[in-house]
Amino acid sequence: MKKLQILNLEDNPNDSELNKEMLEDGGIECEITRVETEDEFRAACDKGGFDIILADYNLPTYDGLSALEVALERCPDLPFIFVSGRMGEEVAIESLKSGATDYILKNNFNRLASSVLRALKEAEMRTKRKEAEEQLKENFERLKKSMSGIIQAIALTVETRDPYTSGHQIRVAKLAMMIAGEMNLSPDQTEGIKMAAEIHDIGKLSVPAEILSKPSKLSDIEFQLIKIHPDAGYKIIKDIEFSWPIAEIIVQHHERIDGSGYPKGLKGEEILLDPEYWL
Repeated sequence: MKKLQILNLEDNPNDSELNKEMLEDGGIECEITRVETEDEFRAACDKGGFDIILADYNLPTYDGLSALEVALERCPDLPFIFVSGRMGEEVAIESLKSGATDYILKNNFNRLASSVLRALKEAEMRTKRKEAEEQLKENFERLKKSMSGIIQAIALTVETRDPYTSGHQIRVAKLAMMIAGEMNLSPDQTEGIKMAAEIHDIGKLSVPAEILSKPSKLSDIEFQLIKIHPDAGYKIIKDIEFSWPIAEIIVQHHERIDGSGYPKGLKGEEILLDPEYWL
């Protein structure tokens, strides 16, 4: 274990030296920087380089709870332990509620070394958990970027088979996002709608290219083939685990409020946006 750097808020040099002796007796090699005043404490917190803070509760010109507030603001990752003989159990417990890591009353001074070791271990675990959360967040952002790239590639693939409607999916996505904004939908809902809109015609991959690019009017049979693309799109997407109901949006994108749409003739509230899909 490396030499511990301790910031000690203490007006009595003898008590500060006693802290050092008790820690070294407990097998903790340390170097203590003692401060007494508010200005000194703030400056030390800003300078950094410490592993833990030990603080007396009552000082002639400063008090421990005020110091705790400063520490939580300026160096929140540092364990903060009160070491005092003048705070009482009730005040000590209140200090824990305010954010202190532990308290050592001077009639139980032999707890100091074990308390410091436990506090450092907990701080290490918090740091590792925080790093893991940050890494998870970074991975999620990379995944979102990758997914966005895949979606755009799919959209381009669809448009190469249907050049007549080139840019249609992107335009639909922009309009859908504007409508979502007017509806005050959440950013997460809006992101899901955008992604679904960008690939809503993916089912056209199942439609013969000569029908998609036919310059003249479609026959009834050809139009029936066109109408399979929502279901086809649903089947392509349904087994991919998105955070949003992408497959359901795709299969419903030709439904109409009055029930005249396809493929199921849904109407009114049978069509998304059903809030349960977004929970």
